[in-house]
Amino acid sequence: LTSGDELKTVYARYQDAAGNTSAAVMSNITLDTTPPSASVSALNTYQSSLAFSVAWSGSDAASGVASYDVQVQDSATGIWTDWISASATTAATFSGQDGHTYAFRARAHDEVGNSGAYAAADTHTIIDVTAPVADTILINSGATTSTAGSVALTVAATDATAGVAQMSFSNDGSTWDAWQPYAATANWQLIAGDGLKTVYARFQDGATNVSSVISSTIIVDTTAGTEYGFTINNGGLFTNNVSVTLTMSARPYTAQIMVSNDGGFANASWEPYTTRRSWQITQYGSYVLPRVVYVRYRDVSGAIVGPYQDDIILDVTAPTGSVSIAGAAVIAPQRLLRVVHTAKMSLAGNTVTLNLSATDDVSGVSDMQMSNRADFVGAIWQPYTTSATWMLDANNAVYVRFKDYADNISQASTATDQPATPTATATATATPTNTATATATDTPTSPVTATATDTPTSTATVTPTSTATDMPTNTATATATDTLTSTVTETSTSTATDTPTSTSIAAATATPTGTTVPVPPTNTPMATDTPTGTVVATATPTATPTMTSTGTLPTSTSTVPTPTGTVPSATATVTSTVPMPTGTLPPTSTTVPPTVTPTAIPADVDAHIGQTYQLAGKELSLTITTGNNGPDDLVGAIVDDPLPAPAPGTTWTWTCTATNGADCGTSLASTAIQVQRGATLTQVITGTGNIKQRIGVLPVGGSVVFTVTGTLNNVRQWSNTPVLVLPSGAVNAQGSLPSAPTVGHFQVMLPLIRR
Repeated sequence: LTSGDELKTVYARYQDAAGNTSAAVMSNITLDTTPPSASVSALNTYQSSLAFSVAWSGSDAASGVASYDVQVQDSATGIWTDWISASATTAATFSGQDGHTYAFRARAHDEVGNSGAYAAADTHTIIDVTAPVADTILINSGATTSTAGSVALTVAATDATAGVAQMSFSNDGSTWDAWQPYAATANWQLIAGDGLKTVYARFQDGATNVSSVISSTIIVDTTAGTEYGFTINNGGLFTNNVSVTLTMSARPYTAQIMVSNDGGFANASWEPYTTRRSWQITQYGSYVLPRVVYVRYRDVSGAIVGPYQDDIILDVTAPTGSVSIAGAAVIAPQRLLRVVHTAKMSLAGNTVTLNLSATDDVSGVSDMQMSNRADFVGAIWQPYTTSATWMLDANNAVYVRFKDYADNISQASTATDQPATPTATATATATPTNTATATATDTPTSPVTATATDTPTSTATVTPTSTATDMPTNTATATATDTLTSTVTETSTSTATDTPTSTSIAAATATPTGTTVPVPPTNTPMATDTPTGTVVATATPTATPTMTSTGTLPTSTSTVPTPTGTVPSATATVTSTVPMPTGTLPPTSTTVPPTVTPTAIPADVDAHIGQTYQLAGKELSLTITTGNNGPDDLVGAIVDDPLPAPAPGTTWTWTCTATNGADCGTSLASTAIQVQRGATLTQVITGTGNIKQRIGVLPVGGSVVFTVTGTLNNVRQWSNTPVLVLPSGAVNAQGSLPSAPTVGHFQVMLPLIRR
């Protein structure tokens, strides 16, 4: 045949012996001397299953492919081994091992027996059925708190075979965002709102294996602020504890903070950012110094800002104080007292005035607490004042303790009221005409309504031989009713001469002599008695004394000599009702000043007071507002505001404006306030200096507003706390002494101490 692989034609003719030649005939044949080619189809780089399909194909230009052989190699250095032999198929499933790399090659045999050669390798693939490992997810580089919902995520994942290829995130673990190329960081938006938030992450490798889900949490606190800065104890001026709370605001994407008591941040280290952190300030013995704390910030990019600082004064010393009761006790009306043998009584409901005194050398006294109980159960804190009205219970003791601005609480102080007990001593001289003369000493100091029961059961011998001086300090008219209900046998023998020098004689009817019974004094001049004789008396009286007294006693002096004479024995029943004196007068005074009482209307109110201020340099403007939510009108309340110190040579000026039927009232320089419905109301008042103004009427829905202007003496150290003092009879839903929250600033700047 001619050279070259192709279809060949061969012609032939035949000749016989005679020399005859046949027609030509032909036949075709293909010449095939070239072996066929074959290869394995390309595979994916990674297989996520141990069994996967492998395909191959081949070609032969002449005779065609008859069959294939396929070999496989395990790893790049492995031996090629036959997998498929002399097979006309062009695909098969291969099973391998996880993590192994397999290479494939193929050869073909054609129809005439030519065989192709194997290539070095047609394709290779890696079996990877192991999911990647999700290592970490950090929100804002591990911060515990964020001031915004926009955060930065820092992630890490590993995969030993195919490698980590993609990542995806979610706010709830079920709804995922689209796969994105794997990277170490990503920005993310949290669910709206403050509170604890969770971010979920998952990863995918090159073989499409998906990792398990991991998550991280962060607290969103937008109330802390989105600018750098911090406060100690929410901006408090004082503390009584070295343990404080730092509230730190920061911009979004803040990752870490560094906190120190030293401006050089010695030995300080970075820590995850949080909006609130407990901290220990330093304590320099008992020195009163501002304790300064310093803070630096670092964001997710590594940028550092700060330092920022704040200070607070450590005050660990409690205030000291005392309490005393001013004057004698005033016994509340309608309280009944029981008198036993004219010398003892049980008092209840005494309303007294307390003198209060307290000092604190560091932060100052802020509040006080009063109670009739030593354990202060049920007592409330109220702004400190030097005088207060208080109602005692049957124990007649009050307990008071004080608190400073650093919340240190003093030891309890106590005061006991010993109200004066009216006493009466009577000496009776009986004659057949049943006339008795009584001399009594009584210096009462408080109004009393008394019910007394006296059942004497003893036998006594009385020999009156004394001289009595009577110095009453007010005027009273007394009528005595004395009904004895017990039996007393009394023998009294005395000789005396009676020459009284006053006209203090009690009207009574009595037969016995020497019977000593508690008879309050009378000051109704009746007669002058000069009896003489020897008194010998035996009496069996029965009496139930009942005393009720009102009135005042005039100043007088009586000297009563011992009476003399003889009085026959007799039995008598005496009933006396004596009005006791009322009022509170000094025992040595003979002049009674007039008593002026402001109009007080019992009311059930919801009174309140508040204040706002504006400060420009040292120029301060205060607005103090009082109001009443009812249900009753409030009459006679006092607005008491000792304003901060003004600049030298200046004073505070203020204007009072009353609205909706309210009345600005008058200054406490006035001794009385009389408010009549329908009267002309004072609706605008101007004044200077401190405010102590008694409001005429504060009706439901009305308001009284004080606008104060002036120049502060020290803008770095000032405060203001107005108080609304309610009149007697007013029951307030906000407590008896409403006060506005203190405003101002107290700061001490001293050199820092470096250690």
